[in-house]
Amino acid sequence: MAQTPPPFHGQSIMQQYLVDQQWTWCEKEHVRLNYSDRVKEIGGFSFSKVTRLFRILQLVWHSYRKKKIDVLYYPPAGPHRVPLYRDIITLMFVKRFSSKVVLHFHAGGLSELIHRLNKVERIIARRAFKNIDTAIVLLPWLKTEVEWFSPRKVVVVPNGIRDIAADLSFTERGDDVATILFVGNLNNEKGIFVLLEAVVRLKKEYDSFKVRVMGDIRSNEVGTKIKKFIEQNDLAEHLILLGPLSGKEKWEEFSRADIFCLPTYATEAMPVSILEAMMCSLPVVTTAWRAIPDMITDGKEGFLVKIRDEEMLATALSKLIENRAMRVEMGKAGREKFLSSFTIDKHLSGMEAAFKKAAGI
Repeated sequence: MAQTPPPFHGQSIMQQYLVDQQWTWCEKEHVRLNYSDRVKEIGGFSFSKVTRLFRILQLVWHSYRKKKIDVLYYPPAGPHRVPLYRDIITLMFVKRFSSKVVLHFHAGGLSELIHRLNKVERIIARRAFKNIDTAIVLLPWLKTEVEWFSPRKVVVVPNGIRDIAADLSFTERGDDVATILFVGNLNNEKGIFVLLEAVVRLKKEYDSFKVRVMGDIRSNEVGTKIKKFIEQNDLAEHLILLGPLSGKEKWEEFSRADIFCLPTYATEAMPVSILEAMMCSLPVVTTAWRAIPDMITDGKEGFLVKIRDEEMLATALSKLIENRAMRVEMGKAGREKFLSSFTIDKHLSGMEAAFKKAAGI
C-alpha cells in the first residue's frame, strides 16, 4: 500500500521508486493510496476521500483472497487527526491479512499528536498500531517517534534519489548575481513567509541577488497573501514565482542556482528537495528541525537556522551571497555526503534488507 504521484511531493516520489523496483526474491502487488489528486487536497477531509478509503480496503481484501500476503507495507500519514483516523481504520482492517506489517514513517510529530489525544482516542490508536513487526524511519532522530507503540523492530533507512548530476548542464556560477532557490509546496509550514521576510532584509543590503521560488501554492488564500507581500515590499525585481516544475525545467533551476534555501517547519522529516540540492552541489540553508540536522551539519554542507527566524535566515544567506568560495566548498561537501549516504541505490538496498528481515529471509 503506497501513495504515488500525483500529487508530487517527497513521500509520493520516494514510494514511486519503491513501487518501480523489482526484486527477484518476491512478488509485489501495489494498492495505490490515492486520497488526493492535488497538493491542495492533502490533509483535509472530504466525502470523496471516505469513498476512496473503502475502495482501497476492498482492493486489499481482493488481493488477500487471490494470494497470501506475507508482508504488508503501509506508510502512516503525518501528525494530523483526520489522517490519523484514516490510518487507524486502515490498520485495524488490514492487519488481519498479514502477521508481518511494515510501517514506513516519512513525517515527524506523530508521537506528539498521540499525547494530545483524549484517553479513548489514545486507546484506539495504540490498539491499531499494536503488534507491528517493523517500523522504518528515515533517520536516527525519528526512532523516538515510534517508541509509543513498541514495534518489534525499528530500522533506519534514509531516503535517497537518483544521481543525475552528470546529465545536467550547470550554469557557470559567478560572483555578480547570487541566485537563491526555494523548492517546496507554498504554505506557512514550508517557511515561504519566513523567506519573504528575509528577502526584505537582504534587499536593504544587496542590489544584485535573485530568489527563485518553485512549488505549488497550497491554497488561494496563501497565494493572494504571497503576491500581496511581494507587491507591498517591492520585491518583484528580486523574487520570481515559478510555479510547480518537473523534468527538464525543474533541473534547469537547480543547475542555475548558487544557494538552496528551505526554512521549513513542516511535518516532513527528511525533505527530498534538500537531497536534490546536495546532489547538485548547492550549499543548503535550512532549519534545525526534526531530522534535518542528521542531513546537514551546520557550517559544513550549509547553515542551520532556528525555525521562524527571518533575521537568522537572512544572516546565513548573506554569508553565502558574499562568499563564492564558501558556496563552492559547502556545495562540494554536500555532494560528497549525498554520494556516501543518500543515493537511491543505498535507499533501495536498505528497504530490501528491511523487507527480507520482516519476511524471515
